[in-house]
Amino acid sequence: MRGKISGIICLVGLALLSLGVSAGCTKPIESSTIPAPVNVPPTKQIEVNINGLAAGEEGTLRLGTEAGLDIQDTLATHPLNGTGSTISIEVSPALTDGYYILLLEVPPYYFRDPRGCSFMVSGGLIVDPTGSAANFTLKPWPAYPILEPVYGLSGPPKQGMPVVPIPLWQRELEPFSITLGVILFLVVVWFIFRKVHHSPGLSFRR
Repeated sequence: MRGKISGIICLVGLALLSLGVSAGCTKPIESSTIPAPVNVPPTKQIEVNINGLAAGEEGTLRLGTEAGLDIQDTLATHPLNGTGSTISIEVSPALTDGYYILLLEVPPYYFRDPRGCSFMVSGGLIVDPTGSAANFTLKPWPAYPILEPVYGLSGPPKQGMPVVPIPLWQRELEPFSITLGVILFLVVVWFIFRKVHHSPGLSFRR
């Protein structure tokens, strides 16, 4: 009988202990929502920033229709002369609806991050929901093989993620459940210890 009671108490204690610890360790963020980026209306221009082109170096910013993350037909080019500091350009193309890409052409020893920025034109306006600029950074090639990326300016902004706050009763019960679980666990250990040390020894007859 005592063995059954000890087993039940052991199971209950372990269950309450695990419940209390998990409640205390996995507390969610108490916030109603994570702010989402502002949805910027379409515009007629793109701000382009180019970083890392050394003084005296030359490059080209090329605009064209996009196909497979590359230029299908070149529509405009803009020569670049490196100054050692950031080069800022405002591109204001008159484009029909469709998909386009800006590609940066520089000497091959530069790693372009990115090599291009794609975007969509709808209703004669450039779709850029986050209002972000086309930022190009030039740096040395890394020691491992890597492809130069192409970023998209016309992707939808990420919406806020709702987070359910912790109920008041759950917050109030957390310390109690942890304490009760620890106490029951210690009681079970004490019962097992007593049972082991007071059990009769085994005897063998010859």
